[in-house]
Amino acid sequence: MNTVLKKVAIAATISCALSSTTFAGTSANIGVMSDYVWRGWTQNAGDPSIMGGLDYEASNGLYLGTWAAQVDNAGDDVEIDLYGGFAKELSNGLGYDVGIIAYTYPGDSLDFTELYLNGSYKFIEIGVASTIAADNTTSEGDLYTHLTLSKDFGPISTSVTFGNTNFNATGVDNVNHTQIAATYSIPNNAGDLTVAFDDTDETGSNPIYSLTYSKSFDF
Repeated sequence: MNTVLKKVAIAATISCALSSTTFAGTSANIGVMSDYVWRGWTQNAGDPSIMGGLDYEASNGLYLGTWAAQVDNAGDDVEIDLYGGFAKELSNGLGYDVGIIAYTYPGDSLDFTELYLNGSYKFIEIGVASTIAADNTTSEGDLYTHLTLSKDFGPISTSVTFGNTNFNATGVDNVNHTQIAATYSIPNNAGDLTVAFDDTDETGSNPIYSLTYSKSFDF
């Protein structure tokens, strides 16, 4: 369940907003995660997960893409995401990203679709994602909001994210999520290495530490 502010390469950690200087092109990304974590919850029972995706980005800010990863959810063994949207960074530094993403699980009735809107300015990003359709209809109306603060230190980029999942189902408590992450860009365009700490205030949950390696390729 990969979050989008234009998601590229690292699930739940890295987002890449398209700028007004972006040129049309296609890219691919591959990688491996020690644990696939989404909004504070493991998606692969704590085991390593292989991931990969394909993206198209137009010079006007339009993007389309697909992404897949190994998961272990109620018998699932793969998640395939399909998404598209429009992202732009304005001359005054304000950025925005609006789009839709479908999370699909072949062979199981767990698919759902979110509509998302994100905004950014300098080191601050805020966003909201709403579940507009789901095989499990009680999930329709779920709302995820987040605030991310980021800072770059040379080849290392860091971020802190505070998120909240507001479940639509009656009697289900909201869940707060915190993530601290750092990404190192390996020299000679050899990829990115990300370490992350995720935690939620859900009863019985434990903090999750993860390590992710990813590499992107432009065509």
